[in-house]
Amino acid sequence: MPLNKPGSWDFYISYTYQNPRAAAYAEKLHQTLTDLGKTVWMDEKMQLCSESAMMEGVFKSKCLIAVVVDSGGLPGHGYFDCPARLKELQWAKETAALIQPVLRVEDEHRMEELLEGVPKNMQFLDGLAWLGINSNNDESWNSSVGKIVSRADKFSTSQAPVSGSSARVMDPKVAELLQILHLHAYVPALTQRGIVTFPDLQSVSEEVMDACGFSPTHKETFLRHFAGGAAPNPGDSASLETLAARREHVARSLKNFAVASLEANSDFQGLVEMLLTSDSEQKVQAARALGSLAWNDENQTAIARAGAVEPLVQLLVAGDASGKAQAAMTLGHLACNKENQKVMATPEVLEALVRLLSAGEAGGSLQAARALSWLGMHNEENQRAIARAGAVGPLVQLLLFGDAQGKKDAARTLGDLAGDKESRSAIASSGALEALVQLLSTGDVKGKAQAAWTLNWLATDDVDMQTLILRAGAAEPLIQLLTNGDASGRTEAARALGNLAKTKDRQTNIGSSAVFQALIQLVRAGDGKGEYRASQALNWLAMQNNDSCMAVAQAGAVEPLVRLVSTGGANEKAHAILALGFLAEDNDFKTVIASPTLLEALIQLLGIGSSKEMSLAAQVLGWLAIQNDDNKMAIAIEPLVQLLLTGDAEGKAQATQALGCLAGNQGNRAAIASTEVVQALVEILSTGDAKGKSQAARTLGWLATENKDNQVAIARAGAVGPLVQILSTGDSEERFQAVRALTSLAMNNEDNRLAVVSAGTVELLSQLLNTKDVVLNSEAALALRILEDQKHDENIKSEPDVDTGELVKETSRLLESCRQDSSCDSKAIVREEG
Repeated sequence: MPLNKPGSWDFYISYTYQNPRAAAYAEKLHQTLTDLGKTVWMDEKMQLCSESAMMEGVFKSKCLIAVVVDSGGLPGHGYFDCPARLKELQWAKETAALIQPVLRVEDEHRMEELLEGVPKNMQFLDGLAWLGINSNNDESWNSSVGKIVSRADKFSTSQAPVSGSSARVMDPKVAELLQILHLHAYVPALTQRGIVTFPDLQSVSEEVMDACGFSPTHKETFLRHFAGGAAPNPGDSASLETLAARREHVARSLKNFAVASLEANSDFQGLVEMLLTSDSEQKVQAARALGSLAWNDENQTAIARAGAVEPLVQLLVAGDASGKAQAAMTLGHLACNKENQKVMATPEVLEALVRLLSAGEAGGSLQAARALSWLGMHNEENQRAIARAGAVGPLVQLLLFGDAQGKKDAARTLGDLAGDKESRSAIASSGALEALVQLLSTGDVKGKAQAAWTLNWLATDDVDMQTLILRAGAAEPLIQLLTNGDASGRTEAARALGNLAKTKDRQTNIGSSAVFQALIQLVRAGDGKGEYRASQALNWLAMQNNDSCMAVAQAGAVEPLVRLVSTGGANEKAHAILALGFLAEDNDFKTVIASPTLLEALIQLLGIGSSKEMSLAAQVLGWLAIQNDDNKMAIAIEPLVQLLLTGDAEGKAQATQALGCLAGNQGNRAAIASTEVVQALVEILSTGDAKGKSQAARTLGWLATENKDNQVAIARAGAVGPLVQILSTGDSEERFQAVRALTSLAMNNEDNRLAVVSAGTVELLSQLLNTKDVVLNSEAALALRILEDQKHDENIKSEPDVDTGELVKETSRLLESCRQDSSCDSKAIVREEG
């Protein structure tokens, strides 16, 4: 199978893709040629763009178009500055394909300048028919492309084989071997001289090579593989040794060709058979070929189904050093596939990999570590099995004493084993944490970033491990990496520090001015990943910690976080929104944070964001409105109403919470309490989860507060029954909010008061007086006083000294003091307020 379809092309476009001018010309050439019905190889249009794929593209194309453009002032971006472009030209020359250089029409007078830096072996370009093309004039452009097509057609015709009964045709396998060896350019000349089979190749003399135009380099290549020359003299021992060497070279060439041919055709079964039946050298080559082909999920599955795993394991167990290393590499590639991963982590495989990791040469240890990494990735069962097979100790040894690459690979593998608690325990007890901190402090650039990545994964959702990591001394080198590392190092350090700062005491220890400044700088100037991790860290550092919130805000985090809400990717937006939300918990910063730019961005997300972005935007809008009347008035109501009516479950819950916060402003209550909103909230009371019911009761309570129209509308919508039901069956928070809502509905509204009493509320409230929850007990007592009918209700004794007006004011004050956000404990706030 070809690496890219269809497997042969009319044209191959060679250009410097980093150069915008060249890329634009290449794209337009591709489009024009495709419109003319031509097949075109262009890297950005191909599924594979590896060097092998490029080589296939040049070898299987009739014409190579070289788009020669200067660097445009960008160092290293000229055509001849790129080694890959020079390789393409060399391949095209070797295959005797047409090479058509093109340049911008305005650069035609600069040909000599453009060719100044051309290597000596490329000086043939000076004698080619260069063509200037004008991309700004369609008529001129189409005429130039027509010339290219015409030249390619004429060239193909001139290269066609001579017909006739006496003409000999080269064996396709011989031609393919010559192509692999970059000797395909000499196929026509060799064929003309009747050299068309493998035995013919052995008889080629240097004189014949000279006659065919072999370059010195290609002559050397040919001699190395086929030991060409005059026939040996049977009586000459030296000549006989030459013959033996020639046969050995030919045999090796044929073996290598056999593997290359199977690889080129993606013949998985043939390569597996070679693993089973060939000598050790060819088994290694077959394993290498399978590893090279296992680059995507489809091939990984097909190779495993062809039976490759068992012979690869045998090579891993019984092969020589080279064979073991190659088998480990290929098994690692196959383990990238989740289905393969499940069945490959057998005791035999894991024990063999651990032995190779412990005792193998440097290459073997690296390949074993990588294979174990792939086998353990996102698979806790495999992670546990790998740790039990004894991999952690050798990995720590490689981490301590390996070369730079070995340390990096060992750290990566330990990180990929961190998902399982048993594995983490083995890692912590093996000295790995100290070794990772050492790598974090003294490793090279990549090693430091990898150490931070691994420490982050070890710390994820494991408070005990977080403590051990900090005790091992990770904080200071992580801060140094955040401040002074490269882009990758800063990103991983931000991620790890944020993960280590999820508790209040650690936030205080980690959160220094230098850390905040470095994170803010990463938010401002990092790439997408850096922005994401830095905003995530600021989010975690500010979480429920007023001191950290103040420090983060004072360090200047608000402006770049607001910008990220508008311009960042999905992950960056999410953490920037949450970080701003946590900063908004401090009332001193609410007005500063709630700039028109942020409010506009959050409101826009309510309309066009993803479900997650809509929920987060609503949540933070609610937080911004808590105890801040200016923000309550500035936040648009309608988008939140639409989210309540049409969002998913989480979106509805957050919209409910936000609308409840906005309803703390008396002027907003009438605008919010439309028939649709009230009905939606009442439905949530009946069908929502615990969180949804609590939020709906809270919001209805606010809407009913000191607003008789809303009291009537809510009661008519049928809210009393579900609220009373919550008093009976809800959890503590649900009951608290239901009591408040019923109190707000009944206050100064005799019809509602009677409806609430008739629903059996008094008995349920009396039962709540006996609960151990002091705040809920107090709220129930207050509700009973308000529901008391001094003239007719004999079940509750009147208290002559109670001032109903004062009770109303007291209730309103308690309601106003209770923070509305979904994350806070409302009862705790009432407790604080006395």
